[in-house]
Amino acid sequence: MNQIVKSKGLMFGLILGFILALMTTYAYSVDLSFLVKPWLIVVYFFLVIILGIFAISSAKKGLGGFISFKDAFSTYFLVVVVGFLISSLVSLLIFNVIDPGAQEEIKQMSIDKVTDMMENFDVPQENIDEAIAKIQEENTFSFVNQLKNYFLSLAIYSVFGLLLAAIMKKKNPELE
Repeated sequence: MNQIVKSKGLMFGLILGFILALMTTYAYSVDLSFLVKPWLIVVYFFLVIILGIFAISSAKKGLGGFISFKDAFSTYFLVVVVGFLISSLVSLLIFNVIDPGAQEEIKQMSIDKVTDMMENFDVPQENIDEAIAKIQEENTFSFVNQLKNYFLSLAIYSVFGLLLAAIMKKKNPELE
């Protein structure tokens, strides 16, 4: 892997990880309900895409204005790997070591949100009860679930990375 690709991917990955960790820390210390807001997923998505674009652009500039598909994707993927790793580690630390009781508060907020949403859509009570039971038995912040979510996030965001790499690649005509 090219040194510029590595350094830009790592730098923007650290920025992403810091921002995500800051959001989690804010939610933990100020308002836990922040973590169950549906719009948070949209914010994460745009944050990853924007930082991915900046990382690829920065690497492209460092490579003289040209970047291959492979280098563009590698830069983006490194951003996602590092950023979500930091975020996952912070979540594990806060919700499993520092304050495991906060998990129950978040779980109850999730149950309340799901119940309200399902009732608004006139979902039968038995389906609501099933959804609640599923939430109650799941430990979202366990190491295994955090690991699953980490790899699922990598897979999902990789698709967007492939698209960004295809859009942002630029071949050097002198090398053809």
